Amino acid sequence: MAHNKGPSLSNSRGCEIYVGSEIRASISLLDVLYANTFEEEDIDSAVAKKTEADFYRGAPPQWLNFCWAERATSADKTTPFIKRDGYTELIQNIKKQCKGDLTSTIKLLHQPGRGGITLAKQVLWDMRKTLRCAVLTGPTSEITAIAKQVIHLFTAGNQGHQNTVLLMLEDERVLENLQDAIMKEIAERNITTNMPVVIILNCLRKAVIKQDDHNNSRHVILRTELSEAEKQQFEEKQIEISRSYSNEHKQFHGFNIMRENFCGDYVKKTFAFLNVREKRRPKNSQLLAFLSLVNAYVPGSHLLQSQCQAFLGPPDPIYGGPSFEQRMEHFKQLIVTYPTRQGKDKNVRMAHSLIAQQCVKVLATAGVTRSDTATTFLIDFCGEEVQQCLMPVIKDMLTKREIRVDHQQNTGHETQDLFSRLIHDIEANESQINCASVLKLASEKIVQNPFFPQALARFFYLMMREYGKAEQWAKIAIDRDPKNSFVADTLGQVYKKNLKSRVHDPSISAQDILELAEKAFLHFKDVERAAENEQGADMQDDDTANFSHIFNNRGLFGYLCVANIVFDSLVSLDKNWQKVLTMEISADSFFISIGQKKLFNYKPLIISLRDEVERKCEFFDSYLTYSKPSMKKDEPHYFQTDVKNCYCKYVGTCKPIHSESAIDVPLQKLKEEMAIAFRGLLCCLDKGYDEGREVIKKEWEKRKMVMVRITLPKTSSLPTSS
Repeated sequence: MAHNKGPSLSNSRGCEIYVGSEIRASISLLDVLYANTFEEEDIDSAVAKKTEADFYRGAPPQWLNFCWAERATSADKTTPFIKRDGYTELIQNIKKQCKGDLTSTIKLLHQPGRGGITLAKQVLWDMRKTLRCAVLTGPTSEITAIAKQVIHLFTAGNQGHQNTVLLMLEDERVLENLQDAIMKEIAERNITTNMPVVIILNCLRKAVIKQDDHNNSRHVILRTELSEAEKQQFEEKQIEISRSYSNEHKQFHGFNIMRENFCGDYVKKTFAFLNVREKRRPKNSQLLAFLSLVNAYVPGSHLLQSQCQAFLGPPDPIYGGPSFEQRMEHFKQLIVTYPTRQGKDKNVRMAHSLIAQQCVKVLATAGVTRSDTATTFLIDFCGEEVQQCLMPVIKDMLTKREIRVDHQQNTGHETQDLFSRLIHDIEANESQINCASVLKLASEKIVQNPFFPQALARFFYLMMREYGKAEQWAKIAIDRDPKNSFVADTLGQVYKKNLKSRVHDPSISAQDILELAEKAFLHFKDVERAAENEQGADMQDDDTANFSHIFNNRGLFGYLCVANIVFDSLVSLDKNWQKVLTMEISADSFFISIGQKKLFNYKPLIISLRDEVERKCEFFDSYLTYSKPSMKKDEPHYFQTDVKNCYCKYVGTCKPIHSESAIDVPLQKLKEEMAIAFRGLLCCLDKGYDEGREVIKKEWEKRKMVMVRITLPKTSSLPTSS
């Protein structure tokens, strides 16, 4: 049989093929679950029980856990591996996609610590003989390399032995880029197949799961609370565990928290022994604080044991000192260690994200603040060169902004937090200065990353109203990633916010307004150009992972927002500004009449505003109709209103002085353009304009008759319809 020769993969006909070392080397970024994993292999029962105990303590599941659960090795093992309620639905969804597109996605949504990763891996284990199952473990920045390896896994065994890849992925941010890269690889290799190439199982931790997610047939939602059937399974498993592990099972917090239905009282009891001292805390207490902070704000993350050992310092076990486990003995029930995939090191994390969150609160109450812990962590773990495995953890902890759903207003609108959960909690429990201090330290310690100075700039202008410092850090962020339009946008927002805060000053002049606005306009144009370059040539660059497949329209929208502010603020100073900005009267005569010769310096800006606004509004009209699906997203609820208002202020209220033909009705030009354009029809119908269809009909009939008179000879007759 194939498994006697080494690892094997299933093919589409239900058979297995041997996988040589060359193929295994070509899929190094994937943790491939081979069809014959552990078959006819003598498993060391001590290793298996240790792996099982680690899992119940809170370590993530290993493939050995599922295998060991299937083998009835003793009378004590009487219950199967617990299947959560989403298991059957997930299996059914995957089977449906086996008859679908070349690439497809199924999302498993779960809140942190609710068993989502375990469920996803359990499904992979059970489908390993029908699909080629793998977990993405390599850096998500290597999108092209990952796509190539997925195709290698699909084609392994040559024609006739191919099979669909079931790929588990935990990062939604790279999903669209990865799918596009896979499709590109399929096209370049001229792969023809009547089966899907890859089904991506996107396992997502989400703090809030919205109604749209529940309505999507491809989304499987893992319930936060246990059902009655699940409670029964846990009780039966508890009896088995208590027989197998005697009193040890009382410290199986990963299992017990779920069995207790995520009860807060149980979590609090785990800290009854903890005696926190604010000053002169030993190294192991400080390490516990680091692990708690990391796991509370980046659930599922870990530190390497070698990193932890280096922090603990001498005595080192190499020279005869105590082991890591011995040095952390006092906190052993709160943390878990488990092997890395490579097996050269171990991962360390808190037993459960709820325990980590409670630990952070207990420490903060005792005076060990979040900002102090974050600061010490950055100093001690970010040396001259930050280890690559730490970067995503620190980045998410300090910059990842959660998506929220507005339930209070019953609007269902999604909003994004202004800052990461950690920064919000530091602000709520400590001070804004501490927030800025942590972000500043991260910006200085990790000198290549643009997102820390970007977050710091945003904090300065949004929360502290310190626009000079915000400008300084926004420029530093741009210097670190000059091509990134989303990073560039921050500086434009600084200028816009500064302008908006100044226009209510009674002493402000038109010159002050235009001086501030000019900076914002120029920079938002830079953002627009950067966004166009990101999407240029259909993003054929190898480094596409740096950019979003959602087109960044913030430069265009930011320009219109500033234009709105300029219009309102200048008109509030003098109503004649309205005629100047809409080009109804010349700027020259107006400046002379009010005796403001210095304003001539801004004449190019003023006379370009109307055309710039019109061009950008026309872009949004076309873009939102024609943009390809992968580049669309729901805009904020105020988006359409702001664009419409800006258009009406500059374009829709009068005839410009340079117009070549008289237009009797305001907005007539817009209506004519919309009437003869297919996008105008879609726009009116989509937005539900009451008179849109009548306007289009009338304007189209009028223009059609004009075109007939112009193009047909007098002796000709109208052609009959075919």
